[in-house]
Amino acid sequence: MSESRLTLHVLYSDGTIHRLDKATGKWSDTFQCPTKEQKAKEKAAWTPDDWQTRLAAIFGHRAETPWPEKTVKAYRDVRATTGINASPPDLALIERYYAAKDPAEFYRTALTTLLSHWLDECGKARKWAAKNPLPNERRQWWREAGYTQEQFQAMPTEEQIENEQLWRAV
Repeated sequence: MSESRLTLHVLYSDGTIHRLDKATGKWSDTFQCPTKEQKAKEKAAWTPDDWQTRLAAIFGHRAETPWPEKTVKAYRDVRATTGINASPPDLALIERYYAAKDPAEFYRTALTTLLSHWLDECGKARKWAAKNPLPNERRQWWREAGYTQEQFQAMPTEEQIENEQLWRAV
């Protein structure tokens, strides 16, 4: 069984931190605290785009708070592989899906995990949105597909298609 090591961190006025190992009584690991200027410079380097701001809001994070490097890397990977900026409806669906907090659904608890499973989350959000349409929401995909309103209105509804399939099955 290993001994637990207790340490005491002492901050000096010059900004250095000294670590005292209570088990051995020896000082070790002296390191410099970041100054206010260094912290401000680090914060100024973070300039989130609109997508990053919206994604952070899903988890209640402030827009001005810098993301950890792992999260930034996951965001870059998603943008590179799936073209996240090319599909604004996906982000809107994800926002709506996470805002609903449906107890029957499983939600990711970390932004990095959401980004790592972006395509899966988009699929879950689409399935959920199909079951939970907005009030007075009609299928809007037809506009993006290039159909006119007349062509869309002439299309059978999902209920009509289902009834037709049931009728053919009999």
